[in-house]
Amino acid sequence: MLIHSGEGFDVFRHDGASPYLLVTFNEVGRLGDGVWYWGQPIVEAHNISTIGIASRLRDWFRNPGIDRFLAEHADLFRNFPGDVVAVGYSMGAYGAIKYSRAINASTVVAICPQYTMDAAGMGDTRAPHKFFDPVLHRNMEPRREEMSGRIYVLHDPHYNNDLVHVRALAATGHQSVIPVAVPFADHEVQLLFTEGRALVELIEACRSGDKARIGAFIRATRKRWPLRASKAALATAGKRPVVAARIYANYPAAFRPIDLGALAHRVKGRMPDFAERLFTRAIELAPKVEQFKTAIAALRRSRGARA
Repeated sequence: MLIHSGEGFDVFRHDGASPYLLVTFNEVGRLGDGVWYWGQPIVEAHNISTIGIASRLRDWFRNPGIDRFLAEHADLFRNFPGDVVAVGYSMGAYGAIKYSRAINASTVVAICPQYTMDAAGMGDTRAPHKFFDPVLHRNMEPRREEMSGRIYVLHDPHYNNDLVHVRALAATGHQSVIPVAVPFADHEVQLLFTEGRALVELIEACRSGDKARIGAFIRATRKRWPLRASKAALATAGKRPVVAARIYANYPAAFRPIDLGALAHRVKGRMPDFAERLFTRAIELAPKVEQFKTAIAALRRSRGARA
């Protein structure tokens, strides 16, 4: 049920039967539209009591309207008979962390959180994020006094773009920032928890406070993950492209067009024939994606020039 709409965000409420109140925050890849909130299919399938906060903007929840709403409706969170769990992915993970104290969260499940959009603020000399807005995103790092509960930070320890955010978050000094490694998932960790009861079981494991239980659950989930092989190949391709090619040969169905293109780009310098086959397969699976056609044409030109 939609209980608020305006000022660039929507708030939904689902009265379920769970012993905890789940508060969800959406990612930038799917903005609010007045009818959807992050986790909605899983929430409704498992009848979880939920408040869904859905930003309509690429603002990383840097919206004073949300602050006002949470202050004016603190009873939504403080009068719930059970504990409060905040969860989000990427932009949404930032929101879950930033508003954890405002919603009285005892547990935060932050999946691939982006601690800040301001690369300069982290000593990063690379170009700003494509959605970086200097007005919205300067000094946006969540402050220690905004954070509450045990904050489980799920991330791929081999994916440096996320790892720098995890390290910066841990350096805030909040006593309960708990990194949780999900190897070889890069920035798509959330995809491990979109089928069946996986997200529900992840939340229950984090609520238990038992890191061994959390780790065991993630290891078991990774073994069943259809993308496991493609992620391992991508992680291996830079230093061991032959191994990556072998993984692809054994598990071709695990590779989406986007994975095929990414792998082709990573091996094209040392294995151009294999890269061309990957681009060709990506085009077969996604003939309308022009970037694959452009990439294979550039690869063929490069090979012709070298010949």
